[in-house]
Amino acid sequence: MAFLDCHHPHCYRALKTTDYIWLHFDGANAEAFYREILHVHGPLLRFDNMEYFQKQIQINLDQLKTVGRIDEVIMSRRIHDLLCSILYPAHQMESSHPVIAAAQQYLNDHLADPLSVSQLAGFVHLSESQCNRLFRLYTGQSPHEYLINLRMNRAKILLKETQNSITEIAAEVGYGYDTSFSAAFRSRTGMSPRQFRKMPI
Repeated sequence: MAFLDCHHPHCYRALKTTDYIWLHFDGANAEAFYREILHVHGPLLRFDNMEYFQKQIQINLDQLKTVGRIDEVIMSRRIHDLLCSILYPAHQMESSHPVIAAAQQYLNDHLADPLSVSQLAGFVHLSESQCNRLFRLYTGQSPHEYLINLRMNRAKILLKETQNSITEIAAEVGYGYDTSFSAAFRSRTGMSPRQFRKMPI
């Protein structure tokens, strides 16, 4: 699956007869999703259960065909869910390496806690340098980058799906102060948490 920015020229082709299924969308937060997915996965997306993503795209296309006009709020939510699934698919979260999988689970279970590479390395019985090297080898990210991505993804879900205050969300994803959370969120998405919460896809 390819994820292309429709605001820039692009060209693609197949080496043999191929059927394309494509969904064109745009909106206030589409560019932020594109940048984040590009950062995490690159432009070509390869997942074990590609059929799931194909089915989700087809559901949206079928509604356009059968209904003729769509509820924009519902469609926005479906596209948002699809993008979140692409960004952090559950089946890709766990590494094939048992030690790194344990490290990933530890980070996921302690999003609200102040964490260091030293603590993580101690948990999986590795030196800091070994932990950093293996983690990057099997995930493509440092433990710190991985943790920030987990925290920002969790924050995005809480902003969209709950009425929790920014202070409550900041605490839930490991930031003691609204200002530090807002700065980290803005550096990753290009907008404040409040702007993200108000905007549709």
